[in-house]
Parts: sequence; C-alpha cells; structure tokens
Amino acid sequence: MPVFQRSRTLRPSTRLDSSPYKVDTMSVGSADTLRLRIFGGSRGKRKLGEVEFRGADLARKDSFHFRAESEKGKWRITFIGAQPVTIFVK
Repeated sequence: MPVFQRSRTLRPSTRLDSSPYKVDTMSVGSADTLRLRIFGGSRGKRKLGEVEFRGADLARKDSFHFRAESEKGKWRITFIGAQPVTIFVK
C-alpha cells in the first residue's frame, strides 16, 4: 500500500482561474494512497495544505484535475474527476 506523492504550485499570476491543474494518477493502484501537496504564495514555496485520495477511486484513471480560485487571499479548490478522503489545511 504505497503512498504516492504529487505536488502542485498555484500560480494565479500566470494562470487563469478557469484553467485547471492536472494530477497524474497512472501509477496509482487500487490499494494505494495518493497525497497531493498544494503550494502557493508569492514564490510558490508556502505549503497551503495536503489532500489524500484513495487509490480505489483513481485506479482506472490516468489523471484528474482541480481548479483553484483566489478571492481576498483565500483559495477555493474544486476537484474534477476525484474527491479527497482527507484534507489537511495549514
């Protein structure tokens, strides 16, 4: 039951709010866990949180996406094609 790590950096200055972020899931098996770390901030080094997904929900997918919208310094993350089972917010 390996835990696969993925990281994405939110870059609102170079990406439209409507442009989704892609997360590769090709190597995730049904008994695995995928942990997605999300970073932001002016240099993209500040960890905003972590989200975990069950491999059983991802095993037959090549990827899923999420959208990130910033409003008054707060982020709204919307997942497309997968739903997290655990969310860790910093």
